[in-house]
Amino acid sequence: MSFYSNLPSVQNESNALSSYHPTLFEIISSQEIDDLLPASLRYILTKYWITNYPSRFSISINTYFDEWFSLLLKGSVEWYHLYKYNSTFVDKYYGLQKFNNSNKERSKVYLDLITKGKLSEWPKLLHLKRSQRIITWLQNIIFPYLTNKIDDYQKKLINHSLFNEITQWQRLFLKIYPILKKSILILNLFVKLSFISGTHNSITLLDYIFNISYVRKIVPLNYESDITDNMSIGQGLNKKVNFNHFTVKNGLQNITRNAWDGVAFTGSQIFPTFMFMLKIYQWWISQDLTAKLQKRINNLDKEIPRPPLNSSDLEILSDSNCIICKNIIQNPAIIETGYVMCYPCAVTYLQEHEGECPVTHKKLLQCTFDKNLNEWNVSKSVRKLLI
Repeated sequence: MSFYSNLPSVQNESNALSSYHPTLFEIISSQEIDDLLPASLRYILTKYWITNYPSRFSISINTYFDEWFSLLLKGSVEWYHLYKYNSTFVDKYYGLQKFNNSNKERSKVYLDLITKGKLSEWPKLLHLKRSQRIITWLQNIIFPYLTNKIDDYQKKLINHSLFNEITQWQRLFLKIYPILKKSILILNLFVKLSFISGTHNSITLLDYIFNISYVRKIVPLNYESDITDNMSIGQGLNKKVNFNHFTVKNGLQNITRNAWDGVAFTGSQIFPTFMFMLKIYQWWISQDLTAKLQKRINNLDKEIPRPPLNSSDLEILSDSNCIICKNIIQNPAIIETGYVMCYPCAVTYLQEHEGECPVTHKKLLQCTFDKNLNEWNVSKSVRKLLI
């Protein structure tokens, strides 16, 4: 990721104007956080709830995680943020938003006015259209869900085709789907490369087709009319306030709006803290797992029993002579049962005795009979030693 941080945002704009265009590093970072959140949440639920308290309900939560989290919960949150802030939940956390770039000249003029401080609010003409919100929502919710389901089906179909016959349509699917998936990835890659060069401000192919561009959120959005606000302010200075059901309604709306703003502010503070703790937890789990694996590797030989020995075996092993030829061991090798002997003696003996240990007379597991060569293959059972 350190590579992306050095990539420019837009090359063809002035310095002031380009400050509103995010870098590829910012966008990819937000996408990585978006991918990390559901996977981490599912891991926490599985490890600390479903594993410890298995039940039909908890297992169903894990089985239908993509449906209730990715579709229902995340889908609702993302649609609200697209409608309210012209950005997804994670993009808003990163200070990013999308805008309608169907009229590029108009967009350039408005951005230039914002950079010069002549506009204090985001223009309504640059708000996303309904069709653009739907496309963005499909890209973030529906398409990833369908891709995961199709990938699972592809894996199952590949495994099924290894042992069973499949239909002609299934064979066609196995040929076309990987090509289609790679084509989409390549097209999106070209769009990203064009984003780096400053040709446009879109990240995906659909964003480019539907004129959806990225920008840093510096000025707030405004969905209310400026004229209405100015009139209400001017009338409020000269007119006495009458308490009626309209004033009560407006007061309740203000209280609700302020309460929601407080909840949103609290969520904006909790979310970065949660992601930071999630990163620490991920690092802690990986460190703990590494330590456990290293401990198991260090203690691996302790659980292996020594080969059985009797009094005659001890006499044979009392010197450095080969068990088979009785001479001093030349080119030492070891077999599965743990005995050391000359390498040529071991290979010859095992081939002649059908893979039996010369001491314990037990069949070695790695010794197999090769029907094509009509001989015993003992190379896997004999290992040379460096002394």
